Amino acid sequence: MLAIVRVRVWLKEEGEGGVTAYKPENLKKLWRHVIENHDDWSNSSCQIVYVTHRDMREDISLFVGAKDLSGISEFVLTHVAPLTYVRSVKLICLTNPRFFPIPKGTFENLKRFTIAVSCEPRSLAKAYDTLSRYKATQSVVPNYLAYTLRGEGGDIFVSYSCRGETTLRRFVERYVRPLEGVTGVRTTRISKTKRLVSAQEWTYLFEQFVPDDVIDVEEIEDYEDDLISGC
Repeated sequence: MLAIVRVRVWLKEEGEGGVTAYKPENLKKLWRHVIENHDDWSNSSCQIVYVTHRDMREDISLFVGAKDLSGISEFVLTHVAPLTYVRSVKLICLTNPRFFPIPKGTFENLKRFTIAVSCEPRSLAKAYDTLSRYKATQSVVPNYLAYTLRGEGGDIFVSYSCRGETTLRRFVERYVRPLEGVTGVRTTRISKTKRLVSAQEWTYLFEQFVPDDVIDVEEIEDYEDDLISGC
């Protein structure tokens, strides 16, 4: 199974006399801690695939592959929860994930975004199917999508690479919001991302979730490219 472990840190602390001290270094501290220790954390039950930071957010997201929820729970309780600067941990399970290769020559200068789509239950399958059929263009390239079934927090999670926020807003208004049953859309820019597995490990994971009807895996631009990762 695939999941996002979203780790929120304390960015401010109230000291003596009610004085608030801001701690922006906690985000950098967590990021550095993940980069330096992820090899020791990963095992047969849970593997960290990549880490990202959402622009203007107080959290860092870990994209993990695991055998089951128990493996993720053990990872969080052992390696994340004990950190003193961690404020909260949220688990987002990705079901029916589909990854989409980036066609050659289309990914230069693209920025990373995610879209959380809230949808009426009766329209979930149709909305997912429509989003999965979107073909990459020079300005908007799908990376992956999955069900998250979080109600108002988003039922479908989609990741795109595109030229910028204006392009993304235009895409959302023309292609996402008009979908039958869609009740809400939230977009987020990914400001930083790093893959934490080898090219071979990423290839193995990626191939399991590439739809056969989208593109031949051999035509993928470059497994090394971190544009394809992001959460």
